Amino acid sequence: MASSLIGSAIAAAASGYAATKAVQTIHTALLFAMPAWATHYAIYDSPLKKTMRMRKPSGTDIIICMAVTVTIIPFTSMLADISRAITFPEFMSGVAERIKEADAQQASNLTLSLGNNDAMHMACNILLMGVFTAICEEIFFRGTMQELLCQSTGAIWAVTITAFVFSGIHMEYSGFLSRMALGWIIGYAFIISRNICIPITMHALNNILAIILMQNGMNSTESMGKGTALLSGAAGLAVTAYLMHAWRKRKGKD
Repeated sequence: MASSLIGSAIAAAASGYAATKAVQTIHTALLFAMPAWATHYAIYDSPLKKTMRMRKPSGTDIIICMAVTVTIIPFTSMLADISRAITFPEFMSGVAERIKEADAQQASNLTLSLGNNDAMHMACNILLMGVFTAICEEIFFRGTMQELLCQSTGAIWAVTITAFVFSGIHMEYSGFLSRMALGWIIGYAFIISRNICIPITMHALNNILAIILMQNGMNSTESMGKGTALLSGAAGLAVTAYLMHAWRKRKGKD
């Protein structure tokens, strides 16, 4: 939800929820969708649908990608909790304070973006912050940036660099590692599926789950014991790795 977070900061002075959503939507389209569209026409001289292999995914691919999106959550939540628990040495206290202030501002912006915890706001958040943002960001990051990097660096480096930039643009220290891990999984899923609809589905599902959890005050494994959180994260990563391996093996036979 990078564009949603950035857009909410821009819209902080706007009056009301509707104004915030309008600014976020326009900002998302201008920051991600339009540059991706322009790049594909300038470099490939063809529509996004053709160059990003946008086609109807198989039912099996949808089921696997959704399962992967869910099974990786304990691991990404664990990484976020670890990041928040890291303490800086005394000589870096100024840096630590600035990071803390930046994360607090991001949390405030996100609260502004979510609005009230009712059906109307939930539906609007799912549509705009969940689905629309996922479409625009995936067209830009996986469909454009990663595709271009693959031509010069190879698939693994392209996935890794794109995941790094994807996470960095959120400008949130405590969530950097977790978002990079999620971005890597989504990017590798694009390598496996060769269909941009798969990363979009995974990103949208992750956003929707995050919105539902945040609006209900459940967005961390901090309530678990450290041992339980670590075990849960390790198990989630193991299951995800197995699913990705089986998925790639199956696609290799298609």
